Amino acid sequence: MSTSTKKSSSWHPLPLTTSIRSAPSLLVKTSCTSSSYTVHITDLVRVWSESLDRSQILSRATKSSTTIDPAEDASQLSLLLEKLEVGLSGGSDLSELALSCVPRRSNADVADIGDLKLRLAMDLPPPLPELEWTFMLRLGSQMDFTNVFVMPLVSLAGLQAAQIESLKTAIKDKDHAIDKMKDALEDNKVRVDVVVGPRRRKALIPFDEVAWDKNMRDGEVQSGAEVVRSVYASRECGEGLAVQAFKQQTSEWWRGFLDDEDDSDDGDASGRSADAVRKREPSPALPVTPKKKEQSLKPVAPVGSETESDEDGFEVSDHTCFPCPIVALVSQLIIQLHAASQDAITPGRPWTPFKEENRE
Repeated sequence: MSTSTKKSSSWHPLPLTTSIRSAPSLLVKTSCTSSSYTVHITDLVRVWSESLDRSQILSRATKSSTTIDPAEDASQLSLLLEKLEVGLSGGSDLSELALSCVPRRSNADVADIGDLKLRLAMDLPPPLPELEWTFMLRLGSQMDFTNVFVMPLVSLAGLQAAQIESLKTAIKDKDHAIDKMKDALEDNKVRVDVVVGPRRRKALIPFDEVAWDKNMRDGEVQSGAEVVRSVYASRECGEGLAVQAFKQQTSEWWRGFLDDEDDSDDGDASGRSADAVRKREPSPALPVTPKKKEQSLKPVAPVGSETESDEDGFEVSDHTCFPCPIVALVSQLIIQLHAASQDAITPGRPWTPFKEENRE
């Protein structure tokens, strides 16, 4: 893995070996290169992060006297990063993963959420002692939470919505092709149910999008914690398209209202002269990702679907044994339709919101 190549994990539950009774569902995400790492932890309200480059990793390893010495050579550094990543994923060699908080004191001397310490211990082959490492994760701003967690989630939702629409189009195209195949088989006195078999007979029924959507949404109301576990436990949530980070000043858009109020208070009954009006800088615009080569999610044309020249039917060669290729083609289409329908993404179901105490 080259220095410039990042290896990122998806968000998944933090596999703590010591549970925290008051903690909500905590998620962790790692991103590593051959000489650096970044770790994020979120409680779905805030985000804590640590990013260390090669020199910082070597410094901490020296202070901690780690069993694996990354200063020895590049292979040892790579091995250390690999072990840390496996440990945060809940690998079988993980012996301890404990989380503690470093509270901050407010002006009223009231304890407030602060930074996090995450202690990891991994078993190594004997006679080596276990590997110990402590991540020091600093509490990020609300904008950090937006850039690290919210916007990738929004991007993923948009990508999956486009994938669903593409999938629906592909299924409709297959349904149209199957209907023509059925007509062709019936014209040649071939029973369609015999061709596809009894188990796949339902696949001949055209896709009912309304019924499918209703069936996916039916179910009991789930708690917020159950939703998080069901979505992230499998680690198959996936990743959206790359998103350019918002800048910090974007979160201060509301200051424009205060500027408007100040301008109103400074005015008089006769109006203000042009020199008295305080010129304000325009609110920072949302960053726009530079346009790259346009990506379009176009469904792949199904096998056997007609082109513009064959809308009215199929052309059949006089020298072709008609039922045989038709039977093979219908069977292939049914298999593709069945596989495509299994890949459909489940829409969300009702869920109950987290309670305020979960934030503490």
